[in-house]
Amino acid sequence: MTNNGSPHCAKTFAAACRRHGPKHLFTRPYTPRINDKAERLIQTALREWSDLTATTILPMWLHHYNWH
Repeated sequence: MTNNGSPHCAKTFAAACRRHGPKHLFTRPYTPRINDKAERLIQTALREWSDLTATTILPMWLHHYNWH
């Protein structure tokens, strides 16, 4: 889930979503509560996760978060 920013509407991003399988959802405009959740996840990931965590645990966590 992303906002409607130009990086997320790019053809390369859409191609990556198709290649890896997630459904790309957009947040509603002017909904800071939803946008803040996405921004907080990104901040936490950048600050606290190592490369090992990102490559091994992140895929499992994303599946759980998005499907369960």
